[in-house]
Amino acid sequence: MPEYNLIWYSAVDIFHSTRGTHTPIFQNKPGFNFIRHVIKFFGSQISMMDRTETIKVPINCKILPFLKLPEFKKVNTNFEELCEKRARLLLDKAISTNRKLTIMYSGGIDSTLIMVSLLKVATDKELKEHVIVLLTHASIFENKNLFKNYILKKCNIESTFDFTHFLGNNKYIVVTGETGDQLFGSMATRNFFIKYGKEFVFGEASYDKIERIFLDTHLTDENLGKKEASKVIMPLFKVVEKAPLKITSVYHFFWWLNFTLKWQSVYTRTLAYTKQKYEKTLKMEDNYFAFFSDEEMQLWVMNNPDKLIRDDYKSYKYIAKDIIYKFDKNEDYWKNKVKWGSLAGVFMTRVPARYIDDKINFGRNDIPESIWNDNNSFV
Repeated sequence: MPEYNLIWYSAVDIFHSTRGTHTPIFQNKPGFNFIRHVIKFFGSQISMMDRTETIKVPINCKILPFLKLPEFKKVNTNFEELCEKRARLLLDKAISTNRKLTIMYSGGIDSTLIMVSLLKVATDKELKEHVIVLLTHASIFENKNLFKNYILKKCNIESTFDFTHFLGNNKYIVVTGETGDQLFGSMATRNFFIKYGKEFVFGEASYDKIERIFLDTHLTDENLGKKEASKVIMPLFKVVEKAPLKITSVYHFFWWLNFTLKWQSVYTRTLAYTKQKYEKTLKMEDNYFAFFSDEEMQLWVMNNPDKLIRDDYKSYKYIAKDIIYKFDKNEDYWKNKVKWGSLAGVFMTRVPARYIDDKINFGRNDIPESIWNDNNSFV
């Protein structure tokens, strides 16, 4: 049986239901019941992989070299300057290779920050000749100010619903806002503020607190008690304990898990929608980039964990919102904009591949049984 090492997989197909049936194909495999709860907690489409290489997930995976966790070192960098540097680098790449820089723009904080950074470093001529903004009506309404005053006037516009025409196509360099969430925290914490209060969220990340969170969410639905919960929770504590910086609060506990376990999944998930005719021309870090996957940005956040959030969920990504406000002076967006998922509407009408292996082969049919590793950390 051939050995598969995956760089992305459809967690829906593996842990929830195989297409055409409601019976997960690996439901009797060692560790299945417990890893499934972790996947469900962080997002049903997340293909969890550990960048710290501390735990073994049940799926045979490979971390791509350019997505490995950077070795921690002290840096004194400015996030705004890093964003501008990244935008200029990507634009220069498009210009030097005679391609169009194609931005997947939702109007959310991450994609708005990308556009603001690009608008700051590019000339009007460069924007008109080399930049395409993919957006929807929802993108416009999410940030009317930026669309009306800048994007509409300065950039070429296409529909995000046509994004598969650009993805892997050598005429374009597609840039997404993926991994922006992983830099700053986890959407999972949003409900913690409502359910438990900010003292809980910013308080010590004790085992009892993490256990309570998991038992309150999904584990009780399956009639799993504290003994079973430990099978879910202990591997996560091991990942956090491996952090090169001190993780104390509940907020930072889930930020580190998001930063390490979801990074590659989020980087690669858009690629699962690549058209078959572009599979062989898709080249990560050449015609596809996640804007925030830059190593310098990762080191910045590892050196500045105190700058992820202030004292409530509305201040999530306040650094990014400050940069945006300084540019467009949109006070309402600055004060009130909060993170919410924006990809579902674009992706929901399309069927992704079931997995992508480390040779960038797209699995579109059956999932091979050999991807399961019985010797995993959730047994």
